[in-house]
Amino acid sequence: MMAREILKRLLLSMPFKIIDNANNGEIAISKITTSKTTPDFIFIDMEMPHMNGIETIKQIKPILPGSTIIMVTSHSEKELVTELMKVGVHGYVKKPYVRDTVIKKLASITGRTVQH
Repeated sequence: MMAREILKRLLLSMPFKIIDNANNGEIAISKITTSKTTPDFIFIDMEMPHMNGIETIKQIKPILPGSTIIMVTSHSEKELVTELMKVGVHGYVKKPYVRDTVIKKLASITGRTVQH
């Protein structure tokens, strides 16, 4: 099962509604540009076809400047984390997903309690 599908199922098991998802940065930007809904937060995978997560974020920020962006990555090197903070990421979730870790990260980033 793809990491995006696992994260989707994890979020749907909590009190979250998935507005949309995309399998690469170009599609994500297109959907964000045409959407009439502003998401509470956006998960972006670091490794995607056509455009990596950082490039995608750089294009999303001008469209949704107040958006809360959470990077999904299998890496946690200090250089990457520093780069993520520079482009405006509010936090990151490491793959493979651990449900409790994702819940705690969302609660920390959104400032609200997340029910299990």
